[in-house]
Amino acid sequence: MKIIGKHENGFILDAGKEELANLTGYHSEFKIEDIDVGAEIRVHEMYQQLYDLSNVKDQMNAMADKLDSYSQALRLLSPIAVAVAMNGEEIKK
Repeated sequence: MKIIGKHENGFILDAGKEELANLTGYHSEFKIEDIDVGAEIRVHEMYQQLYDLSNVKDQMNAMADKLDSYSQALRLLSPIAVAVAMNGEEIKK
C-alpha cells in the first residue's frame, strides 16, 4: 500500500486487491468483488475491536486461572463434602 496523495481529511492510498481484502477482514481478494470507488473501509473500528479483544484476553486468562484454582480446591473438598452428606454412613457404590 502506498500513500499517493493528501487531502483535508486524510490521505489517498494506492492498494492492491490482497491489501484491500486484508483491510476489510478477509484472507483473499476473492471476497472483495463488491468494493468499488467510493467504498468506505472503517479500519479504525476494526482496529478498536481487535484492541478491545486483546485487552479482554488478559482478563479471560486471569479468570481461567482463578477457575482452575477453584476447581482444584473443590476436588480436594469433595470427599469431605460427601462424608458430611452421608453423615458418617458408608458410601455405597
